[in-house]
Amino acid sequence: MGLERRGNGHYYYEKERDGEKVRSVYAGKGETALLRHQLGIWKKREEEAEKEAKSRQKRLETQGEAELDSLVETVCETARLLTDGLMLVNGYHQHKRQWRKKRTAKIKID
Repeated sequence: MGLERRGNGHYYYEKERDGEKVRSVYAGKGETALLRHQLGIWKKREEEAEKEAKSRQKRLETQGEAELDSLVETVCETARLLTDGLMLVNGYHQHKRQWRKKRTAKIKID
């Protein structure tokens, strides 16, 4: 969209795309042209503000997801450590990443 000055007047043209070609369509002159130009600027600013708000919301959601992932990872690590501790206290050991009960040596006394 564009405001053009030709001679002593202002003319407003809207640009339309038809395939690969861009056409200028007359949309008004004088004060009408100036008002339509101003309206176009306001609409463009509004669209940019909406786009920025959506982008900001997306960033906040991503940040929240990252914090949640970090919290879940911490809880999982704590649970694993507690489980390992309980298994060791109850006489188990790890063999090739599997928990196995320790064998107790039987002592024969004659």
